[in-house]
Amino acid sequence: MKNNTIDWDQYLIDLDTDLYSKGYRKYKQNYKNEDFCYWKTFNNKQYQVGLLLYDFRKYMDRDPIGCNRIGIQYQCMILEFDNRMDLSVSDDKISLEKFEEISKDFYICMKKYGNGN
Repeated sequence: MKNNTIDWDQYLIDLDTDLYSKGYRKYKQNYKNEDFCYWKTFNNKQYQVGLLLYDFRKYMDRDPIGCNRIGIQYQCMILEFDNRMDLSVSDDKISLEKFEEISKDFYICMKKYGNGN
């Protein structure tokens, strides 16, 4: 998300509050080189939805205009299967609610392929 008028520190505080109220928990894990992320488990631990956040402000000395932003990558990780199936989307125009819906559809569609089926 790129916008030079946004107070990014306040944005992150508000996002943290909103995500915690929806059941997401914050982690610092470096799954895909993100600065931090939030995860929530759905359907009795069948899949997880994550938001990976990239704080590009740390590169402001290199590009003061282009790096004044926070990047978000949505992630869905299916936990139910022995094999790994993930969905990753980088699109700032998708809402969290929409991605949760997409993740549920992804899980339902991939169930028939899980565990070597």
